[in-house]
Amino acid sequence: MHPEPRVRLTLVTTDLATPYSGMLPGVIAGLYTPAEAHIDLARLAAATGTRLIHATACGLDRAAKRVLLVGRPPVAYDLVSIDVGITPALAAIAGAQMHAIAVKPIGSFLEKLDALLERCRLPDGPRHIAAIGAAPAGSSSFYPFARA
Repeated sequence: MHPEPRVRLTLVTTDLATPYSGMLPGVIAGLYTPAEAHIDLARLAAATGTRLIHATACGLDRAAKRVLLVGRPPVAYDLVSIDVGITPALAAIAGAQMHAIAVKPIGSFLEKLDALLERCRLPDGPRHIAAIGAAPAGSSSFYPFARA
């Protein structure tokens, strides 16, 4: 809310809304709606004086200090921070690519969870579900099944 003088902050993002991971267990438990757990990045950028570029970054030109964007001109930088998120290596666990859903990338988790819940409602749907991981999002993923 109090920008540094002579500093221009730019946010390059492919998504204009991003889920707040700390609220994901509450969404799964039904305490929050998915909309309540998402951050409106356009509104946040406007409130903080941040330039928002809705685009996909595809590389860095380190010599020229430019972020390369798909279908847009590059963006100059003096300092750059890159959040590439995380994608678990499901291939490292036999059968996981076919039978598991990953919490991350978090932006697509709720859609995958909804699809799993729909499959569970089918007469021949999954009946034995395990959550792997000890983080809050991993342990809370049992909740929809416990109440079913």
